[in-house]
Amino acid sequence: MKLVEDRRPTLASWPKRIYQWSELPQLFRPALEEWRGEGLPPGNVTYIPQVRQGVGEEEHAVSWWRGQVLLQTLWRGGVTRLLIPQGAAAIRYEVQLLKCTLTIYLKNGDQASFSYNKVKEDQLRPVLSLLLGRPSGLSFPTEHPEPERLGWLLEESYGMYHTALLCYRLGERLEDCLYLRGKTGGLLWLIQRTPDPEYFLGVMDRGLAAISHDSYSTCVLYAPWESMDGAELVPERRGYSLQVQAAGGKMTIPVQGGQIEKVRNFLDHLSRENDQISQFH
Repeated sequence: MKLVEDRRPTLASWPKRIYQWSELPQLFRPALEEWRGEGLPPGNVTYIPQVRQGVGEEEHAVSWWRGQVLLQTLWRGGVTRLLIPQGAAAIRYEVQLLKCTLTIYLKNGDQASFSYNKVKEDQLRPVLSLLLGRPSGLSFPTEHPEPERLGWLLEESYGMYHTALLCYRLGERLEDCLYLRGKTGGLLWLIQRTPDPEYFLGVMDRGLAAISHDSYSTCVLYAPWESMDGAELVPERRGYSLQVQAAGGKMTIPVQGGQIEKVRNFLDHLSRENDQISQFH
């Protein structure tokens, strides 16, 4: 089998903000003609090339204009287009080292995803904000608005204290939260001393942000209240799990024996304070 050697520089696979329309591949341009006629600047378009050349990977062009997001995907010579006019039903945001993957769950039940290099994530922040139903110019916070409320979390886990800032992409106020530490066991722990996985559920004013974090990746399920399908403690073959579901997106969090009462209290409080999800628990 002939191997294809990718001789491009590293930057060639990174997302690129478009500064001149000639920089955008021709196949992505026709879908933007109407927006361009309305005044769309090229800086509102990000081109995401193949990560590896010659292996049949997708390429994307992500654009935003007047509260709408357009995701174009080029694969095998054809372009598919997905227009998202008023935000997504739910979002799954995952980071593995420098690879970010955004999975978009739509209100009609469909879903789409694309990946990009985290180094250039700042230019895609307007897109993520619009998909979450927030203003395109929103600045993501770098510290908790009320740090004194989470002093206990800082003592429990310095890493999760800062990772929990991801919750504020969904809403401005953290109204309640749940922190759980998982358990890494078996041969992997003995060999690598892998840190225990951690989980954080942030009850925001606009919905629930469920975070899973370990030594390799961070994953967040953003679930606006109107899209929630479930938040419940589920018996498993060995113990329990906390399952959060929204518009097709799902996160399963293992619950240790000593954490069951803590999770039940959290869900009870969640259902009392939020009429929109009281039917799920």
